[in-house]
Amino acid sequence: MNNPQGHVLVVDDEEGIRRLLDRLLSARNYSVSLAGTLPEALEILKSKPIDVVLLDLQLGERKTGLQLLHEVRRHATTVRLPVIILTGLKLEEADEEQIRAEGAYVFYKPIDTEALLVYVDRLVHNRPAS
Repeated sequence: MNNPQGHVLVVDDEEGIRRLLDRLLSARNYSVSLAGTLPEALEILKSKPIDVVLLDLQLGERKTGLQLLHEVRRHATTVRLPVIILTGLKLEEADEEQIRAEGAYVFYKPIDTEALLVYVDRLVHNRPAS
């Protein structure tokens, strides 16, 4: 891949969703890392510079994307990292407000992939220089 636009971490326990998002983002010239579990995602975040995280809210094994979001916000190197929560659950208004208060965005499944890609583009290109 020549000069990727940015690096996106996709965290979802469903392999089909990871593959779909990988294809869509790669076609848009993004470098993509995939994680199916919370520990995999944390390892990637520690080892690679990431521009945006696409994060499933329900990660299976009683883990939630909110746990990763809280972890991301605790570290100085990732405190401002853009995070997009992907969920098929209808969130209560208070839950959605909590997610937004942590600086994350919410996209509901089924995902409008074009809108998601436009949003990722916007977050990557408007991100302040590190």
